Amino acid sequence: MNRFICVLCIALFLPLTGCPGGLKVNYVEGVVKHDGVPLEGATVNFSPKTEGQGMLASGTTDANGVYKLTVLQGGAVGRGTVEGEYMVSVSKKTTDPIRMDPPPPAYAGSANIPIYGYVFPKKYTNSNTSGLTATVKKGKNLNIDFELTGPGDVTLPPEKQK
Repeated sequence: MNRFICVLCIALFLPLTGCPGGLKVNYVEGVVKHDGVPLEGATVNFSPKTEGQGMLASGTTDANGVYKLTVLQGGAVGRGTVEGEYMVSVSKKTTDPIRMDPPPPAYAGSANIPIYGYVFPKKYTNSNTSGLTATVKKGKNLNIDFELTGPGDVTLPPEKQK
């Protein structure tokens, strides 16, 4: 009886550890560009189009705009995600001061405005509005690239929003 319980526990635990017979992930890599320029420091998120058919995964772009996905439920960093159809979002916020001429009323007298904003249109930060999709297939998935276009969206700091 004790042997049966031990085998049962091992059988239930192995799939959670990523050991052989566990989670089957597929390598995913691509490049994110904004108006033709590689985008560094952006977060790329894959969300399954259909619940239960895929797993949430994320990666961060390097200096060349390259991201490598990691499944968010215990996957090894950069190993990928499971097969499926995905909606994709990309985000990168900034708090750098920008110059606006004329400045908004909250900054009357100052052209340099510290902002909370996005370096590209905010629509890309939500997988439901980004228009970005990807298919992850068995094996290596290379060149799942995304081109973001358009100027960034600016949001004033909370204390300056009226």
